[in-house]
Amino acid sequence: MEEHFRMSMMPAWERFIKDLSEYFSENSSKDCDLWKMEMRLLKAVMAFAVEVLVMLIELVHGRGYEGARRSCPGCGGVMRFERYQGRQMTSGFGAFRYARAYYHCQGCHQGYCPLDERLGVGRRSVTPRLGRLISFLAGHLSFGVVEEALKESHQLKVSREAVRLVAEESGNNALEWERSEEERLRKNEMVERAAAGGGQDGSRRGAKTWIIECDGKKVGYQDGSWHEVKVGVIYELGDRVRVSKGRQELIKREIVARQCGWEEFSDLFWTSMQRSGVRDGDRLVALADGAEAMEQIFAMVAPEATRVRDFYHVAERIHAIGEVRFGETGERQCWTRIQLHKLKRSEVGAVLRSIKHLKLPTAEAAETRRQVVQYLEKNRYAMNYASYKRKGWPLGSGAVEGGCRQIGARTNGCGRRWREHGCNAIVALRVAVLNDRLELLLPKPKQLHQEAA
Repeated sequence: MEEHFRMSMMPAWERFIKDLSEYFSENSSKDCDLWKMEMRLLKAVMAFAVEVLVMLIELVHGRGYEGARRSCPGCGGVMRFERYQGRQMTSGFGAFRYARAYYHCQGCHQGYCPLDERLGVGRRSVTPRLGRLISFLAGHLSFGVVEEALKESHQLKVSREAVRLVAEESGNNALEWERSEEERLRKNEMVERAAAGGGQDGSRRGAKTWIIECDGKKVGYQDGSWHEVKVGVIYELGDRVRVSKGRQELIKREIVARQCGWEEFSDLFWTSMQRSGVRDGDRLVALADGAEAMEQIFAMVAPEATRVRDFYHVAERIHAIGEVRFGETGERQCWTRIQLHKLKRSEVGAVLRSIKHLKLPTAEAAETRRQVVQYLEKNRYAMNYASYKRKGWPLGSGAVEGGCRQIGARTNGCGRRWREHGCNAIVALRVAVLNDRLELLLPKPKQLHQEAA
């Protein structure tokens, strides 16, 4: 076999040597700096690799001919061999073309190429390895930037439209994976509860404290409308570590995101909680700004969770009152600082009294006060900040705001407008990349290693 490979590849190798030698013999050494040498070598290596890749396909698999007739994988009828059909593909080395046997079924009128299946090639005109690379990049960058990145890094010509198609296909696979996980975990929960007799499984291990956060990010559609992508973050309290004074960092977290209604998002969020490790008997802390949709989600996935109102959203309202009463003055800063200090000591009643006793100059200012007072009275049950701080719980929803920024970095920007289906596909791909799950969607082939004797 080794001799057969050597004989087959020797002509390509000789052309590789000849190509390099002719180039450097025709060009003066003064004109050949390191940049030109590297680029010429890259071009020669890519041409050699493409030629060898086509040879390897035929040496290892032939052309996929399986006789004049074979059974149809679709309807089970008889497929007939019709011809050898060429297929154009793009790999990480460049474009190439290979020939494969084409079969056609007279019953269901479907065509089939056995060699494509053996090679693991899908509908797209890129190889699986290049498809994974495109999906990874498209999870971080716009389609146009991915096109330019491939041109700059690999000298590959892959159009923006081809990038979009590959990325959306991977995103749709991510959506399907999320939905299959919802179904799987629902079934597992029923089986586990039946086996435990409906008991709590938190007794099998020490109860953990989980922080769940929700928010939303507006995304523009092609019709000019704006829609909210709901974003959630789930993490165990122990995975929130102090990196410097006043600064915490998450070493592990699960991001959830989808453009949908709160009911559908609740199912997705619950599934993500189960996958993260949340179990019956664990303590749950639900942190958000008080928006109605987010509270509905918490009521569905964790009705027993302790609510924490995001301190920084509350602080914004205190600042708004200080501004309408005192304007841009030092008195405003002093008054606001005192009220925020009271909030951190859980003295919400004292803050409300201070706000209500202010003399406001205009009806507009009075309306601002009415709204702020209404918000504080409605959410004061979730503002026991002194207790939360003693327990080491976060007071701000910085984790989910960071998640919104990470989703927005991919979905929002100059000229980025979506269709609903494309939006959710790219959001799902973005989530898969951020959660380090690309390997589940586009796994690398397992390498065979020879054990040492």
